[in-house]
Amino acid sequence: MDKAHIFHYGNYPLYMVYSDGTTNDKPCFYPLIQTVSEMEPEMSAIVLDAGYDSFNIHAKIWRTFDIHPLIQFREDAVIHYDGTLDGINYWVNRKWREGGDIHQSIETKLRFLYDHGRTEQVGKYLRNINCRDEDFGSKCANRTHCERKHKHIKDTVKFDIRGLLHTSKKMYTYASFVSYQILMLAHSQLKFEKENEFYKYI
Repeated sequence: MDKAHIFHYGNYPLYMVYSDGTTNDKPCFYPLIQTVSEMEPEMSAIVLDAGYDSFNIHAKIWRTFDIHPLIQFREDAVIHYDGTLDGINYWVNRKWREGGDIHQSIETKLRFLYDHGRTEQVGKYLRNINCRDEDFGSKCANRTHCERKHKHIKDTVKFDIRGLLHTSKKMYTYASFVSYQILMLAHSQLKFEKENEFYKYI
């Protein structure tokens, strides 16, 4: 089994990173969002499943897109002191010689800590907010839409590499992904109302 790590922009699969099946999801995420950020998409939220639940990923998304990430967390997730306002102020104050100022806005303090080697602490602050948010589940509800889209991609372009030469798997995976993107573009240009029905022109 190999993996296709896909960034969806609404209903459109915007970009993909390929990896083998044993690769952890998290290292694949950084080149994914780096490329997406260069496209400068207009976004109000980024929702990810628990496979991407790490402090560094929380912080990286926030710093890259200036968007609070909505990453599903495990049931045993805890509130971290470093991620509280007191913890943030403590470390900003410790770095006063480098320009830290506890009287600045929380966004400014988070950017300061991120840029001065406290990436995990910034991620803890962002994750703490999600853990305390009673409405967090409803905010992540469109994750199910993403899973339906993944299934539709697999059903449409046969996202299956069984029986292929190992050296060809990556190429075929990207070819399938681009083929689906082309179908989506044609679907959009023809202005069909139902997003996932290609039968009218296939």
